[in-house]
Amino acid sequence: MTGSARQRGATLIEVLVAMLILAIGLLGLAGLQTVSVQSNQGAYFRSQATILANDIVDRMRANRVAALADRSSYSVSFPTSSSNNAVTGTVAQQDVNGWLNALALSLPQGTGSLSLDNANNVTVTICWNDRRAAIKSAQAVAATNDSCSSPASSNGSFERFTYRTQL
Repeated sequence: MTGSARQRGATLIEVLVAMLILAIGLLGLAGLQTVSVQSNQGAYFRSQATILANDIVDRMRANRVAALADRSSYSVSFPTSSSNNAVTGTVAQQDVNGWLNALALSLPQGTGSLSLDNANNVTVTICWNDRRAAIKSAQAVAATNDSCSSPASSNGSFERFTYRTQL
């Protein structure tokens, strides 16, 4: 055989390049899975915020006469997140404290704000720590020492959900 020998199979370099491309593809899939799980958790928290906002408005509607007689009875402005609020006192105090407890138990560092204006419009704002907010930078609210974040968690990101309706 005086001609050149035909090569059969793959060289070591070809195999290494194929493995590198496969590894990069698998890392991309793992990153995509991570973002998907994080976004799913964020959506769950937003759903919980919607349910809890409707809950307090329904409680206010059930106690409408008292809410309209004393508009400050259903007024609260971002207290520190705690599930130890005493559910005692008037019906309005029980409703607000029970709602604040539910926020703290359902959302990470969850807290909220309620206001009822003279036109009987209720504004419910719910705030919670959502570290996954960093993946959607356009919607992320950096944590500062304002009324919606705690000084102890200055590295987190907070999400806000605001619901406005007529009582």
